[in-house]
Amino acid sequence: MKRLDLLGVLETIYSQGDASRKGLAEEIEFAPSYIGTLVAELRRRVLLHVVPDRAHLIGIRIGRANTRIVVTDLPGRVLSLK
Repeated sequence: MKRLDLLGVLETIYSQGDASRKGLAEEIEFAPSYIGTLVAELRRRVLLHVVPDRAHLIGIRIGRANTRIVVTDLPGRVLSLK
């Protein structure tokens, strides 16, 4: 049954072109959550990773005699220390 449902989803995508999960659910008359389950089986697993230069973190230490500022990348490597 699930395999036939998946084939129905694929046929609808093929005939309509790009389609949203909600649009597929309305067209095929399946619950959107079931469409999500079927579509999840079509996707490859993707490894996630952090892009170090995507953002920087700033730390500030204010003391009585001085102030220290450090800038790091996301993994924590120090880029600047003042």
